[in-house]
Amino acid sequence: GGGGGRGAAPSPLAAMSSSSGSDIDPDEGLNDFDTERPLRPAVTDDTTVEVDMEKVSKELVCPICLSLVKDAQCVQECLHRFCSDCIHKCLRNKRQCPACRKTVPSRRSLRRDERFDTLLSLFPAAPPA
Repeated sequence: GGGGGRGAAPSPLAAMSSSSGSDIDPDEGLNDFDTERPLRPAVTDDTTVEVDMEKVSKELVCPICLSLVKDAQCVQECLHRFCSDCIHKCLRNKRQCPACRKTVPSRRSLRRDERFDTLLSLFPAAPPA
């Protein structure tokens, strides 16, 4: 029996799981951050891309302080990014995302976003629009 059922393609994490035949769901306990953020191959050459900073800058700005994001933290429940200091201060007062008001159970729902920090390091003098 092939078992070629129809439905959504397995997540990248499911594809990495072993094929031991166990009944463990590889997506169990994962949130949007884990399942929706696609795996991407690393850039290993000197490829460059020209970008319009005006279009990109709104994605680089912390919605709390309106400056470029510093030490990026991503809320796993909604994938919004903030400065580490900004989001930690906000969560002390209210356990919800300041951008969309989705409940943030605890600080453990935050994840460092080192790739975002690396992206920002390419634009050190870029002022927000």
